[in-house]
Amino acid sequence: MAGLLIKELIARSDLERWLVVAPGRLVEQRQDELGEKFGLEFDILTCQSRSKMGQ
Repeated sequence: MAGLLIKELIARSDLERWLVVAPGRLVEQRQDELGEKFGLEFDILTCQSRSKMGQ
């Protein structure tokens, strides 16, 4: 459902950035599904990657 909504909002030019939140063990699965089914590419942010970014 999230993939369809994101694609629709992009098509309408109503969306520039988005955040998808998923339980820890499902994050990579969600990333793969959104990439395969909708052609959406995502970066995974974790506490460790956030601290590397200096925030």
